[in-house]
Order: sequence, then structure tokens, then C-alpha cells
Amino acid sequence: MTQTRWWKYVTNLIGDSSYSAAANKAGFDKSAFTRWKKGAKADPEFVIKLARAYNTNVLQALVEAEFITAKEAKLNLVDTGGTKLAEATDDELADEVLRRMKLGVERDGPLDTPIDELAQRRHVTPDPYDDDDTMPEDAAAYGGPDEDKLKEERGEYGFDT
Repeated sequence: MTQTRWWKYVTNLIGDSSYSAAANKAGFDKSAFTRWKKGAKADPEFVIKLARAYNTNVLQALVEAEFITAKEAKLNLVDTGGTKLAEATDDELADEVLRRMKLGVERDGPLDTPIDELAQRRHVTPDPYDDDDTMPEDAAAYGGPDEDKLKEERGEYGFDT
């Protein structure tokens, strides 16, 4: 049995997902996959639901299901010789991320700012209620005897009470 254009598209689109998982994601019954595998024509509503569930071009899905032509959809694909993200190796992904980092973010330039400089850029708004750096006496975490009171009782301060 020859696979239909639509079925080839569907299997590529859902990848390793089970038919049940893909159907749940798209919001229709998994029996649609069995029908499509046997060569049945897809319902346009299901085509659109599946495309949207997998965040792919709805017009491309309608073309693959043979409801419209690529010309009608005005799809002009240009092969740049690149690798699809899903098919890229870990090394290819890492190389691309590094390449983009070196190009830099448009507004700030390359991502090569030293950490110390980044720390200096941070803006910390001072607390408007904090007028000095002293700790109130009642906030001290000391549970022992009141040393000032003991010294006073022993007369060690040199003043009359």
C-alpha cells in the first residue's frame, strides 16, 4: 500500500507521539489516524486542528491534505540548505546558540559583559523608611542579663542615679 501525501505529512508532523497523544493534543478521536493510514481523505476541520495543535502552518497542512495547491496558498518555500530545528544535533544547536551570542543582541551588542560590570548596573532602590544603619535596641537578639543595668547597680558608670 502506498502512503498518501497527507499520511507522510502527518507522521512527520507528530514525530514520536502516539496516535492517542496526537489526537488528544488536536482535540479529535484517534480513529482519524487509522483512517488516514488506510488512505482516507482528511476532513479539513481535522487538518486545521492538527496543524494548530502542532504550531505549524495551516495553509501548508491544507496543501499536504490536497485541499488547496501551494500556489493557491501562496507558499513560497526557499531551501536555504539549513537544518530543521527538530533534526539538528546537539552540537549543531550549541554552535548556533554560540554564533548568535557572538553576533550580540541588537540593542546591547555582544553578550561579553564582565559579571562585575553587570553587578554595578543593577539598580537597588533604597528603603525610604530606613534613615540610618543603626539597629534598634529592642531588635537585638540577646537573651542574657542587661549589662548596662548591672554596671549601673555596681556604680561603674560614675554618675548619680
